[in-house]
Amino acid sequence: MTMDQRPTLLERYREELQVRHYARCTAKSYELWVRRFLRFHGLRHPRELGPHAVHAFLTHLAVEQKVSASTQNQVLSALLFPYRDLLGIDAGNLEGVVRARQKHSLPEVLTPTEVQAVLGELDGVVALLANLLYGSGLRLAEAL
Repeated sequence: MTMDQRPTLLERYREELQVRHYARCTAKSYELWVRRFLRFHGLRHPRELGPHAVHAFLTHLAVEQKVSASTQNQVLSALLFPYRDLLGIDAGNLEGVVRARQKHSLPEVLTPTEVQAVLGELDGVVALLANLLYGSGLRLAEAL
């Protein structure tokens, strides 16, 4: 990009996510969803689209694509960001989009005996990493 060119919306979006210290995986995922949103609406600029377009895309994802509630909520967050923070469009209008409800279920947790059985089958660097993850609560990317 030369000095006389203005950055594209996606370039500005990417930069703003970096400035706000969003995790690399989150930023990548958010950008993917914004790209899909734009393609879904024929590559029209988000200024031309409004809350109805966001709602239509989320409905499409839920009904046609059968995405989970957490994915639908992630997409909504990814789409609210450019409207509010890049385009300065009143996010109050977008807040009316209904967020999907997540199913509340208890997580399935291995018993200490089951954990020891799994960890006992590992060796070398993999065993070291698995024990570190289990014992410290680190995420995989943090441990690596």
